[in-house]
Amino acid sequence: MEPEASRAAIAAIAALQKRVKELEDENTLLEQEHESLMNTLNSRDTAYTIRENALNEATAKAKLMLSGASAALIQIREARTENRRLKQQIDETEQLIDKQKTKCRTYTRSSKKISLSLSQLLEKLAEYESLLSDLLTPPPQTTTLTPEEIILISSSENDPDLLPPPLSDILRTMQNLPKDFCRQNIETKRSIVQALIAAKAATSDIKAKISHLEKQKFSSSTPVKFESSIHKLATHLLILSNEMKRFRFV
Repeated sequence: MEPEASRAAIAAIAALQKRVKELEDENTLLEQEHESLMNTLNSRDTAYTIRENALNEATAKAKLMLSGASAALIQIREARTENRRLKQQIDETEQLIDKQKTKCRTYTRSSKKISLSLSQLLEKLAEYESLLSDLLTPPPQTTTLTPEEIILISSSENDPDLLPPPLSDILRTMQNLPKDFCRQNIETKRSIVQALIAAKAATSDIKAKISHLEKQKFSSSTPVKFESSIHKLATHLLILSNEMKRFRFV
């Protein structure tokens, strides 16, 4: 081979080697750029994933907050409804209290009037019962009985068999009645009054008979014959009078 051709071949080889080196360097740069791009892409993918996860998390939180807000709104509406109900109930209660206060004031005034009327009625009742006591007590009397006889008769059980009818019936009726007039019901009070009226009439009749016999005795030439009848009537009068005195009107 000629020297020029050798030099040309060597130059060509050198140029090729240089070009190969340039291509290798360019390939290396391309690989580096590719790796850098891949790293950047991976980094962006990671960032995207992180952002996506953050977005999903934020979305979930937002949904939860919206759900909580909805529940809170429901609670608020329920609370408002309950408040309106309570306010209505309070208004109704206040109206009821006002009505009760009015009733209480009316009741107090009525109660005072009733108390006054009742007090007046009780005073009248006491007057009537005192009047009954005066009307139904046995008549005042003087007796021919000895003190010993009076004590004996007064301490006895007032045996109705000692009296003739109808005096014995009057005595039995009085003995069967309660003696505390004020504590009885109206029917029992009526029975007591009826019994005492009968007894009062009987004692007044006996007293009139005694008075008549004493007048006859005073004008008689044989007064002794009247003493037995007068004594018997005086005994009857004392027995009935003692039973009448057992009734209490005050």
